[in-house]
Amino acid sequence: MKKFIILFFISYFSFSQSPQGINYQSIAYSSNGNIIINSNVGVKASILDISQTGSVIYSEEHTILTNSNGVYSLVIGQGSVLTGVFSDIQWGIGSKYLKVELDPTGGTNYIASGISQFMSVPYALYSDNVNPSKSIINIANFQSLRETIGDSNGNVVYVRGYSSDADGGGGHFTWNSNSSDVDNDGTTIKPSNYNSNGRWIRNVDSSEINVKWFGALGSGNDYTDNINKIIDTYKNDFLKVKVIFPKGIYKLKEIDIPTGFTFSAEQRVSHSFTNEVGVIIKPVTGSNYIFKIGNPNLPANNTNSKNSCIEYFTIDGDYQNVPTLEAAIKVYGEAHRIYNNSINFCYKHALMGKISVSRIENNFIQGLYGLNNINFNDYYGAFHLTDSSDNWILNNEIGVSNNYIIKKEKAVSFYANEFHNNFISNNIIENGGTGAIISFATHNKFSNNRYEFSGTNGLVLINNALSNFVSESFLGNGWFENEMYSDLVIGKYGNVPENQTSTLVFISPVFLTANNGANPVNILPKYHITNYCTNVGDWKTKIISPMFLPGAAQYKFALPSNGDNLAISPYILD
Repeated sequence: MKKFIILFFISYFSFSQSPQGINYQSIAYSSNGNIIINSNVGVKASILDISQTGSVIYSEEHTILTNSNGVYSLVIGQGSVLTGVFSDIQWGIGSKYLKVELDPTGGTNYIASGISQFMSVPYALYSDNVNPSKSIINIANFQSLRETIGDSNGNVVYVRGYSSDADGGGGHFTWNSNSSDVDNDGTTIKPSNYNSNGRWIRNVDSSEINVKWFGALGSGNDYTDNINKIIDTYKNDFLKVKVIFPKGIYKLKEIDIPTGFTFSAEQRVSHSFTNEVGVIIKPVTGSNYIFKIGNPNLPANNTNSKNSCIEYFTIDGDYQNVPTLEAAIKVYGEAHRIYNNSINFCYKHALMGKISVSRIENNFIQGLYGLNNINFNDYYGAFHLTDSSDNWILNNEIGVSNNYIIKKEKAVSFYANEFHNNFISNNIIENGGTGAIISFATHNKFSNNRYEFSGTNGLVLINNALSNFVSESFLGNGWFENEMYSDLVIGKYGNVPENQTSTLVFISPVFLTANNGANPVNILPKYHITNYCTNVGDWKTKIISPMFLPGAAQYKFALPSNGDNLAISPYILD
């Protein structure tokens, strides 16, 4: 098992006069609060321009020994240079920030520790830097940059913004007189009507790419081309590429995220559309999807698509204006992560895919807002998986629109078919025509999930075997009186043959009434459990210590009267 150490620092600054540099001192603590003493630590110091997510204009690294009190000292400006020239930093133009990263083992596997702003600048650094012989040209925007040609290799310009001052797209660029790279409108700029070698190259930490550098300024426009330029620039250098979206509204159409990329919102997600929401993504009219990872025509465990991530976004599917949206996110392949997003207002699926060894975690997932216009000739899940195995589906809230009275059984909150060896835990599955349908599935582990307020059945298991269900809760399902709906249906549904489900174990399921305010009376389905399993020999389906709370005081097992064979009561161990 890998052990990760989080470092905490108390830091002190002073400014040396000769040679040039900034004295830096800090105390290192481990995650358990112990001081790291008498040990070498690796330190990477970077100076950022304008903001905490600004361009890296200078970076260096040190290997430093802490003393018996855990204190280490260094001079920024005198380390092993990674990026930029310390003496060329324009202290008098814009704010500057210090980013410190450490490796507690003394290597270069750095852990980010924090970013702080320089609140003052030493006169010696400021005055030396603004000497005319070292001055940096200050220009307004990219249009002006394209009108500027460097007169010697290493010339530096400061661009105040992409289109206008302080719009977040500016930064420092260095003239590379030998470069003939393609102008990507973000990190490599070719002067207009210039046919010789020579390009302006942005000073950038290549592991994090701010979309504003490429003109995606978050003002609600269609930024599909801007994001695709980032992908085209870095798709062959995919390791650890992180694309950062600062606060704003971005419209996108069918963005294909390559292997190894992380798409991340700078400001964390909120599950409400208020001023607290940081980054909102919307589909462009006519979109089939917003983000896609991988190829749906390849097996889930193919190695051509792996290790990609989408995190911290608020995604508004805009179902009223974009009914073409099949899914906000499509994900295929292995070792992906969909983490801490709010995916809402989607006409059909919010999230769909075919995945293995992946994590779907801490998301708010709401789909099927086109409920009244979709032809449900098959099952549709707001969260819809097929041919998926060895995944972790944890701590999500999954539902169908915000309609609490849905009688369409094929409008499913969570649908999974050919579903094997997965861990499904601590999810809320709600508001569907059916809460969850799991079909043709084996060796799954369900625990502490809650199935609530679905119009027909809570959880339906079709052709399942060799799976465990621990502490599952059922409440408020089966809204329609005199209909044969259940919290839990085992073994048969629709036209699927009976007796195809076996060897399931339910430990301490909980059945209770509930009222979510949409109905004046508490809801109780006609049956808590409808079972079609034969329960013969070692292949029994077992329900151990079920709990029927007040209002559900009796065991209510279905005895269908619609012409099917009578169900055999589940094997109960109180």
